[in-house]
Amino acid sequence: MFIEREWVDRPKKIEVHNPYDNSIIDTVPKADRSDIDRALSSAELGAKLMAKLSGYERWSILKKAAEIMEARKEEIGTLISTEEGKVLA
Repeated sequence: MFIEREWVDRPKKIEVHNPYDNSIIDTVPKADRSDIDRALSSAELGAKLMAKLSGYERWSILKKAAEIMEARKEEIGTLISTEEGKVLA
């Protein structure tokens, strides 16, 4: 999990299954109440900070995110397809 600008792991995990064949794709940390509280507080702070940015600054951040996603579109598409148990079209 990514909370407050850092990767956080937990001993308890949640298995992510492929709905097509029920194979385990990966595991993710299971958040506890304190993780949720920290994530919500961080999101509220982030929203306040983003509100102070100009439209151009927000656009620049979103453009960079889009460029990263475009460069990794095959990987992202495969991952989403696998999580949904669908074939790539």
